Amino acid sequence: MTLPRAHSPHHHPDRFFPAAVLSQAAEFDEHCPPGPIRAFHAALDPYYAAEPDRIAYVEYPGVRHALTPELIAESERGLVAWFQRWLPQWSGEAPPPFGEWK
Repeated sequence: MTLPRAHSPHHHPDRFFPAAVLSQAAEFDEHCPPGPIRAFHAALDPYYAAEPDRIAYVEYPGVRHALTPELIAESERGLVAWFQRWLPQWSGEAPPPFGEWK
């Protein structure tokens, strides 16, 4: 069963904040084109203006759907840092913003 298109979450960017939102895309992804993901994040941006650290979009340049081993490792490090920062069960000092974990 699929949701009617009008109920798709991407049509309601005003309902996301304050949830932390992270999206990753590959520049030339033939399965998940980055254009709609970019557009979705552009729609979310105004709602996150007061807390921009709660939203992140990462696009891996020059690659298709299958990332290189190095980019997979980078993506995994970023995901772990994101979850550590935003999942409520983690305690202690928050790690640096996404992209600054290296």
